[in-house]
Amino acid sequence: MKKSLLLLSALALTTGVSFGALKGTTRNAGKLTEAPAGFIQGPLAVPGEASQAANVRANAEGDDVSISFGYGDEVATATTFGDTALAGYYIYYAFEIPAEDAAMFAGATITGVNVTSSTNATNLNPVTKVEVFVTEDLNVFPTLHEGKLSSKGLTSTLVPLSTPFTISGDKSVYVGYRQQLPTSATILSKYYYLPVDYVPTDAQTNLVALQATDTEMPQYHNYADQVGSNPMSAQISNLRSDVAIQTYIDVERYFKFGETVSYDLTVRNLGRTPLTTVDTKTVVSNGAFYEQMVTLAKPIAPGATGTVTVTEVPNPMEGIFTLTGSATKFNGADAFKPEEMTAAYYTYASGYERIPVIEEGTSVGCGFCPRGIVMMEYLKEKYPDWIRIAVHKNYNGYTDKMQLSGYLGFINAYISGFPGAVTNRYYYTNPNGTNDTFYKAIYNYFKSYPAYCELDMEVTPNEDNSRITVDAYAMFSIDTEIDHQLSFVVIEDGVGPYNQVNYYAGGSYGAMGGWESKRDPASTVYDDVPRVIKSYPGIKNSLPVNIEKNTKYDYSTTIPIKTVTSDKYRVVGMIVNSLTGEIVNAREVNVDVSGVNEVADDAQAIDIRVVNGDIVVNGANNVAVYTLDGRRVATTGLSTGVYIVNADGVSSKVLVK
Repeated sequence: MKKSLLLLSALALTTGVSFGALKGTTRNAGKLTEAPAGFIQGPLAVPGEASQAANVRANAEGDDVSISFGYGDEVATATTFGDTALAGYYIYYAFEIPAEDAAMFAGATITGVNVTSSTNATNLNPVTKVEVFVTEDLNVFPTLHEGKLSSKGLTSTLVPLSTPFTISGDKSVYVGYRQQLPTSATILSKYYYLPVDYVPTDAQTNLVALQATDTEMPQYHNYADQVGSNPMSAQISNLRSDVAIQTYIDVERYFKFGETVSYDLTVRNLGRTPLTTVDTKTVVSNGAFYEQMVTLAKPIAPGATGTVTVTEVPNPMEGIFTLTGSATKFNGADAFKPEEMTAAYYTYASGYERIPVIEEGTSVGCGFCPRGIVMMEYLKEKYPDWIRIAVHKNYNGYTDKMQLSGYLGFINAYISGFPGAVTNRYYYTNPNGTNDTFYKAIYNYFKSYPAYCELDMEVTPNEDNSRITVDAYAMFSIDTEIDHQLSFVVIEDGVGPYNQVNYYAGGSYGAMGGWESKRDPASTVYDDVPRVIKSYPGIKNSLPVNIEKNTKYDYSTTIPIKTVTSDKYRVVGMIVNSLTGEIVNAREVNVDVSGVNEVADDAQAIDIRVVNGDIVVNGANNVAVYTLDGRRVATTGLSTGVYIVNADGVSSKVLVK
């Protein structure tokens, strides 16, 4: 499975479930409820062009071995506090290397700081002067070392310390830099001076202080839980040997029954010697225990990150399992900081066709969100069975009238910046205009293996279309005691018009599906808008805890739809795995109640009756019966619901009780 698809397999992302020991699967454990008060997001880093946080800087042949150590992912964007009154202020950035991590570098020396430059709207960095520092005490004014950054935005530069800093190993180390903000409020208003990875975390990886003068003691606040880490790092030399850490676990979601299981551990070498062997331990919830020493075909160089593939893990039964993998030794030496990381996988002999669901986080107040609108329009045309839901939220001071409070839990759990999207609550799906290469890879992945359950449903509106009755039918191809829940969403197209903030106006960010020719803001009619959800992440007890293979489970619910203004809408049903949070399978039903509430005069001579679930028509030569979503059905043995009867070209609505 490709990491470039931005896998969200972490059990830490599960909503409404606490696992305690299931830790370390990913850094995506935090959440972003919305842009923090005062933060203004700048342009997103262009995929493939953004510089890395320099945490895998290669060492030139013959140089002393050194590595770059930090906690930031690749830079995603840059933000500001949106306050031009800060012109001329001194701003300090820092991140903490906690004592438990600093212990791995006891006696090593920090020789410099890798700093990612800020940016403006044209990807230029107007402030190149920087002063870096390293300290073990934030209550002491730091010793500053002056350097110069690139004039290109979001670019990493190594700024050396004039005197190397020796790590004691028993205290936290704080690595950072200081810059003076532009003295011109006009320049500052267009300057995004806080590079971030937009991966929220509770760690102290985005410490920020703002001081009016260059002699004031900086007072730090941590913003990593809101906008993620600052992608800077410390350049460290004089390292120990055979020190490494594991940072990620990657398990394929599905294995065919009878196949052995394999998975990848991502390992980062923090020592001075190449990493050639890794001892691993695997524990599976089905009782399997497996140890393996992996000899790497390509050694992992100091400072670099590599993949350790564990193979031939026993897979003796069908079901849903969790797998805990850990690296216990590196080059034969015990792991300095052992981690146990857990992920889930499924194994079964047969299944059902999968219908993927993409849920996008968006807002009328998000200037880059037209990119998401273009994506959804493209998916509608190119992949019509990919169910689309555009979840709106108040943002950046704008009230979004399409916000649905019951759906905000999704945004809080999965969306760290707008626009952002997730397919099946499993893969992050970057709204990327009409970039089919990206979408096709995700779509093909979800179509590449069967789902272990399927969902069918019937939707029956009441007489005045103020509520619907949903009759759902679920079936599984495995036995499982993992909790599953149903969820239903009513989707409406043609909502609005409302004004959409549009940063693409005028073409400053290039072409974007015609939005470059629209105004800012642009009057917009919206599709794929959820109007009702029941409920997020799912309805408790809608499915039994003990699920038996090949058994049909029925569930019926009534949903008010008074917020739906159109006679045409879609109802989406989803089966959600409560362990992983993943949407395992889904179904979408189109409802059209327009034109069927009146019986034409010509129909008065036609006798239509319902007898024991059969529709009996007298006085007509040609009779056809349809469901409300347009499927033709037989006239006999009908389930409860509303049907459209076409008799000699005249349509009537009939209720089967």
